[in-house]
Amino acid sequence: MKSRTIERGALTSGDLLSVTAGGRNYGLAELTTNAMYEQSVSNGFQPMLDEINSSLELMKLGEAANRDRIYAAYAHDIELLNEYRSGFEKMVKAAVKYSILPGNTYGRSDQEWGFISGSMPVLAREAFFDFRAEVAALPARELLQHLKGQAEAAVPKLFALVSFWLDALVAREFVGLLMVASDDAARYHYFRPFRTETVLEDNYKPPKAIEVDETLPFGQRTLYQRSLGKLTRIDHDIERHDHDIVGMRVHTVEQYPDRMPPRVVGFLEQVPPIILRHLRIVSGVIVREQILKRTVATEVTDTRHTSTWRDSPAIVIGDIYVPVGWSDKDMGNAAFFSGQLACPPPPTRLVKFITWPRRHPVLATIACTTLAVLSGATWRFFG
Repeated sequence: MKSRTIERGALTSGDLLSVTAGGRNYGLAELTTNAMYEQSVSNGFQPMLDEINSSLELMKLGEAANRDRIYAAYAHDIELLNEYRSGFEKMVKAAVKYSILPGNTYGRSDQEWGFISGSMPVLAREAFFDFRAEVAALPARELLQHLKGQAEAAVPKLFALVSFWLDALVAREFVGLLMVASDDAARYHYFRPFRTETVLEDNYKPPKAIEVDETLPFGQRTLYQRSLGKLTRIDHDIERHDHDIVGMRVHTVEQYPDRMPPRVVGFLEQVPPIILRHLRIVSGVIVREQILKRTVATEVTDTRHTSTWRDSPAIVIGDIYVPVGWSDKDMGNAAFFSGQLACPPPPTRLVKFITWPRRHPVLATIACTTLAVLSGATWRFFG
């Protein structure tokens, strides 16, 4: 088995996932931060750009609008742009948090999230409008023209910042990519961070008498010593799952017909509606899977290739970015997300009553036994 190092940061040109996707380049050594920022925004974001542009109140105002209407429209548009910006942040943070594997430390996901969240790149904050006092002092018609020009430029600026941030998350191994090879075939990858703890030294020892002072009152003469605590090494690890799929299908979250792993349902419940409606689920059949495991601190790599044939969906935003993915190996306790059309309606009282024994077999057995005993006693009493 050939072993190689996965570079931390921008992926190297020899990496499987050094690709051009959505008009943007990834994994090339010559990609500086300026070059990354200046790349064109993926066409997959165009529906979101159109949605925001059509919702900007400033662009709907006529030349005769007074200052009160201008100020109200400005406040609406600033709030709208910040809502989308915040929505992207919440989506990515939820994706990373719900992707954490339990490792050998079940119940420690929150601790690992605390470590991971502190190292995630931050979405830059830039003013969308130049609205200084000198600008506010302009006549109403000139003020409106100025703010309309600012609003028109604000939406592309927002998506340039978001795309740059998502690229940084790709490079730092938080978000994956989708590369569409044809109408039927694609490759994507996603990440699963996890935490392992190894006890290097266990200092627990039973209490031991180490000193006796006969001059002290009874109950205080003997000094006991007990050793407690452990020396533990904590490794912050990561898995990268690369999936090649055929039979590719694309659904909205609402139209996706199948159940999902609980962690994916939990992720979708945290995504704001303004972002959720733009997510797509790309699914197909895995024909090749590669899992790369690495301990972040020591760069230890374990590479495994598997030829396989099983279902493999991923959630995609902007046609290229993959915040969450899964395969049928993750489908234990699978469930529907409440926003799916395929999600069954909540059961009626009659259905709940009829299916109660199946859902609670132990309690049903106890109840039936109790009823049988009581009915037998009643029969004997009146018989």
